[in-house]
Amino acid sequence: MNTELKRKLHEICLGLAQEKIDVCNAVLQKIDEAKASDTKSSAGDKFETSREMLQGEEDRITNTLSNAIFLKKSLNQIDSEKASSIVEPGALVIGSQQSFYISVGLGKIELEDKKYWAISMASPIAKEIRGKAKGSTFKFNGTHHTIEDII
Repeated sequence: MNTELKRKLHEICLGLAQEKIDVCNAVLQKIDEAKASDTKSSAGDKFETSREMLQGEEDRITNTLSNAIFLKKSLNQIDSEKASSIVEPGALVIGSQQSFYISVGLGKIELEDKKYWAISMASPIAKEIRGKAKGSTFKFNGTHHTIEDII
């Protein structure tokens, strides 16, 4: 295996982060449009409740957007062309049970009929394998794993 696989995974992760950003921006735009078109009616309380609900949704989406921007910035700091010999940020860890791209927590990614997990160094399994090299073994959630390769 080479760094080409890692580069493809990295591009997918960047695309997923950008997709999250785009969706959040679109929702925020819709909320702004809803706020602008919401007019005060004689029902008073209904108007205020509607505004509060929109504000709560806007706050939630703004937080999600901030997280997505952080993911993208974190990904942009990773050199996907760099080969790794130990488990570190940017490493692609091929395991006997599962394979992990140590980057940001985006979950399962399917590529070339195989499953990979994009995980951050803060995840429990990444903490367990940090600094380990090819051939290392570890136990996680009661299952024994072997690191077959690191790219």
